[in-house]
Amino acid sequence: KQDAMKLANEKLLKHLCGKGDFLQSKRRCLVVHETFFCLANCTGCQKLHAKGREWKVKDIWVEIFEADHSFGTQDDCAGLGVLVHAVANQQHVLTEEFYFEAADFLWKVLSDAGELPEALTELEGKELKEEKCIRLCELLDVIAASAGIRSYYRAMGLPMPQLPVAEADQTPHFRRVTEICSSGLQWDPAVAWAPRLQGQDVNLEVYKTLGMERSPVMAGMSRPDNPNSKWEGALTTAYHWFHWSSVAYPPNFAIFQMKPFPGSKISRADMESIASAYTTGIHCVF
Repeated sequence: KQDAMKLANEKLLKHLCGKGDFLQSKRRCLVVHETFFCLANCTGCQKLHAKGREWKVKDIWVEIFEADHSFGTQDDCAGLGVLVHAVANQQHVLTEEFYFEAADFLWKVLSDAGELPEALTELEGKELKEEKCIRLCELLDVIAASAGIRSYYRAMGLPMPQLPVAEADQTPHFRRVTEICSSGLQWDPAVAWAPRLQGQDVNLEVYKTLGMERSPVMAGMSRPDNPNSKWEGALTTAYHWFHWSSVAYPPNFAIFQMKPFPGSKISRADMESIASAYTTGIHCVF
């Protein structure tokens, strides 16, 4: 299992530091490095975390941004360092308001850095909201996937892997949401803050062009009640994370079993209990 996980981790890290869906490769690579650095390292985050789950503040955005963070990458992760720290270390206190403030903040950072297609600067209303949120979706995917890999090595007591370096800045695969889904993004406020893709409107030609297969299980990610649907907006990132997760997690048939599944000494319930213990997570926030 460790050999399989080592290979899966290396493949996913290579993708996370490579060509993005809507974000440039060097920015993604910085985010991966900053996520690895800040988890269990940033003293500012640790002080905030020490306040506990009952921590009540009027403006969580201000509290997190004014904390004394320490950064591991250049220029505070090219302006996104605090946002990376917030998602990686303070997920338990983030709110819907924070989510949409983060989308606006990310958009401004990308705009100031000249990393947005010029045509997008003229957008308004739902189209603008979609383009902001699809980029936030990708950022969250990269942070979450990096945190998952780092947590694996930490939990197993293994030395941290050598992280890839983006030697050349590759432009993203896509410019607009409608390139991957003709109907844009869908929101289900009763279920989640983040949007998803409308399954029947996903551009299957994109999968073929990029050498990916949209299997029935992958297609099921688009359901509103499927937490994985919040990954799918960043199409290639979600695809590679999904294949990593098929190695890291027990097979689907074992999810509802209360006994160890083939090749393991623990059940899915045991796995969730262990994950909760070392991540301090007690519920899903997406």
